[in-house]
Amino acid sequence: MFSARDGYTLIRTVGFMDPSIESHYIHAQRILLEMIGSNISDIRIPSKFSDYIGYKRALYSISKVLRFYFPDIDSHEMDENTLIKEYNNRKEQIILSQREKYQTYQKLLKGICSDSDVEVVDCTTMKMTSQRFIQKVLGRDVHGHYLVTLGNENNGLHYDTLCSWPYSLIGWQRVDIPEFLLCSPEMPICGWDDGPVYDTGPDFERVRADNYQKISDSELQYVQRMKDYFGVHLPFFDYLVVNKWVMLSAAPGTRYRELLGTIRWAGSSDHNDWYTIIPWDSIPKSISRLISKVVAGINKNKI
Repeated sequence: MFSARDGYTLIRTVGFMDPSIESHYIHAQRILLEMIGSNISDIRIPSKFSDYIGYKRALYSISKVLRFYFPDIDSHEMDENTLIKEYNNRKEQIILSQREKYQTYQKLLKGICSDSDVEVVDCTTMKMTSQRFIQKVLGRDVHGHYLVTLGNENNGLHYDTLCSWPYSLIGWQRVDIPEFLLCSPEMPICGWDDGPVYDTGPDFERVRADNYQKISDSELQYVQRMKDYFGVHLPFFDYLVVNKWVMLSAAPGTRYRELLGTIRWAGSSDHNDWYTIIPWDSIPKSISRLISKVVAGINKNKI
């Protein structure tokens, strides 16, 4: 089971290499775990004065809930009091709608995998969101396969990974390369209505959508050539080899540098912020590493 959107090129590759392998492309993004698989009807709103960070985080969560369940509402334009009031007034609708969406998603998932063993394939992960969500919906353990895992805590999940790092390093070397190589031309999803509802923005996602079909097709051409040259004796490239190869392609002064500078990847589940593919060359590694550890510690406590 290949998780969108990172699994788009991976499932195409598997189908090309061995069509006999049963594989499915499934949406199990962070936004679905947050909006369908979590308790969003009782978001705690702390005091603005005693816990300002918690207060702002709660407002951000409320805004995402309203946009997901009521797309006609522009929660970005609401003041804080209106936002909280709108959320409280619509709680019953949210509870009912969430239950219905969860049931349709569960029916879809169980229809795909029945009682067979399930293995989830994803690209880069810190919290194994897709695996945890699918496991929760199915009510049984599933095994995960990852290119890169970030974080080393024992989370009780069964998985293997090609490359593991204790935290996400700010910059380009740990996360952004798989984000560039393994994505899809799809827009992000912003809702669920018997299937994914695709967003129409933001701008950086439209740029990605315009480019990623060509990227994915080029990767399949590469697979074809490797298969033609080596047959079943395919060479193995570990993550660091791929990392160095792509960084050479984006080195200052190369012809791909400007093109890669137009690619962004989303930092949040609702895709309202982004990071650049090109590294932050001006930040010393020691400072970058310190920032990364702080960010990793904050992220552990988020939904």
